[in-house]
Amino acid sequence: MKDILISISPWVDAGMIAPILLLMMGLVVIVARAASGRKVFLARWEWLFALLIFSVLFLAISVDVYRSHYALDRMIDIVSHKEAVIKVNGELISDKKKFVDDLKKIYQYKNSGTSPTVSYEISVKYGIEEHKYLFKRDSANKNIYWIYYPDFKYQGSIGYVNTHVLN
Repeated sequence: MKDILISISPWVDAGMIAPILLLMMGLVVIVARAASGRKVFLARWEWLFALLIFSVLFLAISVDVYRSHYALDRMIDIVSHKEAVIKVNGELISDKKKFVDDLKKIYQYKNSGTSPTVSYEISVKYGIEEHKYLFKRDSANKNIYWIYYPDFKYQGSIGYVNTHVLN
């Protein structure tokens, strides 16, 4: 499943940008028609085109949201395993149980106005598999970390966690 999501990643990103650009161009046309005194009503083909644009945009956003939820769920499954060895920048984590409990409370939205700062590489070794994540400390709240999953090729943070374990 991960391979499929990674392979469609560029298409989802393009699928989100193209409809937005087309929508903006459509709004420019409508404003231009209104400014020139012409009717603003759209022809049948224009409505169908708008419906197609919104359908592609809805599909792209849905897949994008699914990708981030998939990445978070997978991370929690891996970290929660009793045999998982968690390291922060190469050192064993001090309180694995507390860290796992905090990760189960990941949220995907936060107030804007802050940015990620100091980076921590979190590696989770489970059996022969090793997964690496990047946690970046929030610029305003030192207990909030932005979570990135570099192997997933997801361009933004996949969530935020409030934890004292990395301090």
